[in-house]
Amino acid sequence: WNGDADTVLVANQPLGKLAWQIPAASALRLAPRVQLKLDGATVQLEGFAQQSGPNWVLSALTATADASWLAPALGIPAVIPTGKLALNFSELSLDQRGLPARVQGNVQWLSAGVTGLAQADFGSFDVSIKNDASGAISGTVAPIGSAALEISGRFSLKGESYDAEITLRQSINNPNIERALSLIGQPIAGSPGARLLKIHGVLVLPK
Repeated sequence: WNGDADTVLVANQPLGKLAWQIPAASALRLAPRVQLKLDGATVQLEGFAQQSGPNWVLSALTATADASWLAPALGIPAVIPTGKLALNFSELSLDQRGLPARVQGNVQWLSAGVTGLAQADFGSFDVSIKNDASGAISGTVAPIGSAALEISGRFSLKGESYDAEITLRQSINNPNIERALSLIGQPIAGSPGARLLKIHGVLVLPK
């Protein structure tokens, strides 16, 4: 009922060691519920997984990761995200391709900032994620407490395609933040110092 793998790879990226446990009672009910724990240098994860038809449903899922994992999705080569990501999902249903089908939870970007051609600290932010009326997965951004940067906007994921429109404004005058914002997105006419970041992309699924 117990097992482990020394290394787990996703898209050829090593995540860490994975351990699992299957309670005997759930197996005897022919509905095995697997408890998972992933321990890596930049990613830690715990939760439960259970098959529901063709999908896998993850529940009570918590994870932490280095914010550098955001870099490919943000697509801003001049800067690298810094800080920590904290994920908390009551439900995450994955289809046969591994794509999210249903999501209920949030992601927090704690001590958010960037490094690279500019270095700046922004504050902490919360992204609430759920399915909208069309069935797409959508998220909204809000600050946690006071932050040096105002971030507002939304993103959506439908199938393999995702897009986002995020507005960024300084809450305080800070040359480091001003320099970082000059490398992110495009200026907004009529709003000095504000930037609009538009992201469009397609998820690359492991083969």
